[in-house]
Amino acid sequence: MSTEEPSAIDEKKAEDEGTTTDKADWGGFFANFGNGLITGILIGVVCVGSIGLFLAKAANANVFPTEINMQPYTNVKRDLTEEIIFMNPVKILPYYGLGFWADPEKYWIQEANFFNAKADINFMDKFFDMWLCSLQKKTDSFFWIFETDVLKSMMCMSFFVISSIFFYMNYLPEWLTMLVFALFFSIILIGIYISNFIYGIYTHIVKFIDLISVLIKPNNEDALLFDYPKIIMYSILYFWAAFISVMISPALITIYTLFKALSVNYIVRKKNNNSDEPPQKMNLISFIKNVFYYKKTFIIILAMLKLMSSANTYLGSTYMPGVIIAILILIFGLNILIPDDAEDSLFSVLNTNFPTLDQQVPKEGINIDMCKPDLNTNTNMETNPSPSISTVTKQPSNVLEVASSGSKMMGGGKKKPSVPKSKQKLYNLKLV
Repeated sequence: MSTEEPSAIDEKKAEDEGTTTDKADWGGFFANFGNGLITGILIGVVCVGSIGLFLAKAANANVFPTEINMQPYTNVKRDLTEEIIFMNPVKILPYYGLGFWADPEKYWIQEANFFNAKADINFMDKFFDMWLCSLQKKTDSFFWIFETDVLKSMMCMSFFVISSIFFYMNYLPEWLTMLVFALFFSIILIGIYISNFIYGIYTHIVKFIDLISVLIKPNNEDALLFDYPKIIMYSILYFWAAFISVMISPALITIYTLFKALSVNYIVRKKNNNSDEPPQKMNLISFIKNVFYYKKTFIIILAMLKLMSSANTYLGSTYMPGVIIAILILIFGLNILIPDDAEDSLFSVLNTNFPTLDQQVPKEGINIDMCKPDLNTNTNMETNPSPSISTVTKQPSNVLEVASSGSKMMGGGKKKPSVPKSKQKLYNLKLV
């Protein structure tokens, strides 16, 4: 930078451009780079982005309760299937790790299950004796009958919205999924809340129609037989209760379903594990730790970009050639963009071509009591127990199967509201 005293015009121009007219500001450089590295990259992109990627993998596994006619909204058990979900790809790219356009020289990937009977991983079990059960005990109250159905429908819709949004993020590379969620997570959360708010209003209107039909139906023992003063009184009370519910329940349902979705557990298949013991149960924290390890190249690239930006802003063009030379030495001299050999722990991918999508319909199981779980008969509840991921043998396949099905939202009358079916994306790659 120039050593001459800058004029007011120069300072104003530099301020508008986001630079400085002072000499090299090393203090500002280290502060800006350190803050960007910790808060922007490690916390913002890696930690927050990992949350979005975790939800994408759970949506891929189709474990979220998006069926209003199944568990946990009714006593009809939903049978989950044990599917292999691939995550944390590690690629050895040509040209010192810069050949993003070329096929990888080596390609490893991590296998995971979000449902496994032997390892006692079943997301549906987390809904036994939940808060819906306490509401159902209040159904002797006339209005709670309708309000309980409304909250169930809102909860089902919220899980459906979460499942749909994050399922389609599986079409993106994992690093891009992390970036998108890190940049737009507030917009995504607001979108989920708004959808719950709108659907809450719609469901309360539908249930009001049900209420009126119950009140005036002649064959109903509780019918008021066109007692209009009482009908008006019940309507006013219902709308008052519905107004309070619409103001409160969307936020509560959004927060509940998001935190519940983040409580999903999974297991990772060990490549050299001959033991009959199931793999260790993992959670969101475990997932974030794995991202820090398997996404080292992505983190390094972000750090390099932040280093160049901070150097240009606080050190000026004089120091930029030195920064660029240092980065070139790291890339071409130390091969810093080439990840460690993951052959001992991950599975080698032979076929990197992902075919088109497919559809699959969730299955119904036996009848159960969601509010009175019998822990001693938990194993008997499994109609089709699946083998452990540690012992399952995956047959080589070139087919990528994705289950995605939908049905139109319904409500009112005697029909229970239903939501579009959950989508599932299953990678069947040729593995060693």
